[in-house]
Amino acid sequence: MKKAFTLLEVLMVVGLTAIVVAGGISFSNNTLLSANFNTTVSDMRQAIFKVNNLALESYNNDSVGIHYAADEYVIFSGTSYDALDESNEVFELSGGISISNIDFNSSANLIFSKSTGIPVNSGSFDITSNKGDSATISIDVNGVTSVSYN
Repeated sequence: MKKAFTLLEVLMVVGLTAIVVAGGISFSNNTLLSANFNTTVSDMRQAIFKVNNLALESYNNDSVGIHYAADEYVIFSGTSYDALDESNEVFELSGGISISNIDFNSSANLIFSKSTGIPVNSGSFDITSNKGDSATISIDVNGVTSVSYN
């Protein structure tokens, strides 16, 4: 008598394998989304440090700032943001991540003074992902930056 697998046994193995693979894909996707969110928060914090240092160095002999919008942030020179300025550095957010509740004394611009690096306006903004991750980045009057994960 030959030993062999029945059709039912083969279907059960294929079904269980499909369930395990689907679970792994879901886990991997959630892990990638969380990693992308954490990288974005870190990149935005580094951008604030960069702008602060540029202002301390009197980059372009002017103040330096960051303009925040829902789907991007822009590093610019000067005391006001000009969307048409070709020297702006634009950083677009990846899909599913957005900026909201932007409040730098009723402005969407965080500006650091030339030579001193002290912010002209303090405030905060929120970063959220469509997965439910959220964080608040705050900059105080001395330019100290903090991140709180909600």
